[in-house]
Amino acid sequence: MEYLTVNKTWIKKLGIIPAVILANYVQEKSDNDWFLLSHKKIMNQLSIKEYSISQAKNALISLGLIEIKREGIPSKEWIKINIKKLHEFTNQIQ
Repeated sequence: MEYLTVNKTWIKKLGIIPAVILANYVQEKSDNDWFLLSHKKIMNQLSIKEYSISQAKNALISLGLIEIKREGIPSKEWIKINIKKLHEFTNQIQ
């Protein structure tokens, strides 16, 4: 059985779906800065609809918590977590 730990501060500041997706990104992140995690895989892991994933991802990008780039043929979406910004965001006084 797999578990996903979600920071309660993230839930309060972002809402449940963006917080869950961010926690999933953090869990999936490898030692490399950039990693792959498709919408299809997220939908299978979390049972979240693609539209909600896109909305949550856009919110995370606008806050500077993640970056997205597309590379390769066929094009794949690469994700990078801005760890410094994530720590600042998590530790802000509410």
